[in-house]
Amino acid sequence: MDIKIAEGSLLELESQGEVAREIGYWEEEQYQEFDSQRSKVSFLLYRYKKQIES
Repeated sequence: MDIKIAEGSLLELESQGEVAREIGYWEEEQYQEFDSQRSKVSFLLYRYKKQIES
């Protein structure tokens, strides 16, 4: 169940990052850094989920 919460939180962060970029709060470079980190966390969460399911 906690994995589902983490996945939901990650999706929420993704949406908030896109909004921040769209309204001009973040410049493209800042958004790219955020998205890179978000992508890494997403990958780690995926790997962890697969590990505990097997």
